[in-house]
Amino acid sequence: MNTATDSSVVFFLPRIIRYAAGLAHFLAIVAVICETVTAVMLVFMATIVWNIGLIQNPTVWWPLFQKITISSLSISFIIIFALLYTPLHEFLSYVWRTFTTFFLALVSLYTVIVVSWGFAEPEKNILLQFAFLAMIIFIAEIILFYALYMIRGRKLAFIVRHKNALEEISRGLGVLSEIVKEKKSLDPIVRASNSAYQSWMHIVKYELLERWDVSRIIFQALIISLAFYMAGSLLSYQQIAYSGLVIIISIAVFIVLIIIIAVDIMLSEKTRAMLV
Repeated sequence: MNTATDSSVVFFLPRIIRYAAGLAHFLAIVAVICETVTAVMLVFMATIVWNIGLIQNPTVWWPLFQKITISSLSISFIIIFALLYTPLHEFLSYVWRTFTTFFLALVSLYTVIVVSWGFAEPEKNILLQFAFLAMIIFIAEIILFYALYMIRGRKLAFIVRHKNALEEISRGLGVLSEIVKEKKSLDPIVRASNSAYQSWMHIVKYELLERWDVSRIIFQALIISLAFYMAGSLLSYQQIAYSGLVIIISIAVFIVLIIIIAVDIMLSEKTRAMLV
């Protein structure tokens, strides 16, 4: 019975992998199409903002261009998030992930600039200031995240050294097993070696799941910068009352701190239990 189940899994596994890879590449193509549509809309909107005269009746076309831009960008963000933070990222090449995320960052930041430029005085100047600060934050976040990922690269060197040490232990056990007559005396060393191999597998699995990926760096920095711009825009138009905003942020800060402290305590206790 188990043999039949295993054979069915082996039979369907290549098909599932093939379908997942096809879905990942299909979504990547859809994301690129949406980003291209956004880029075209940006060109049309830029001609209106800078009075080039390419578009007739700009007051009629501007709202339509905005709606298309927002819709295509929203679809792109959802797809890129799925491609970067779901198992689908395993089936998409590094070049595809980096290209789609890089393209998304460009069209998103230029959308912020063009849309901010399109508003009348004095709101235009305020929004352009927020757009400028958002781009500064984006650059700073990329540098910060990339530096953190470089630091993580040093961990990989320790993992390789750990693996080499385990191989040395295995070779030593092989030599000892030929010399020692009482094989049972080697059981504690074998168990320790097996435990070390298991811990090494967990470390490697963690590092592979959290491995170096520039596309994630770009996406995370983009989300943070756009969140800052949207918050500043809402405040500049008084869509959110300052008193209400202070109360909401205060509650959010309290909740986030409680959650982080609780999670940190649980993880610390789990780590201590593993080390003891």
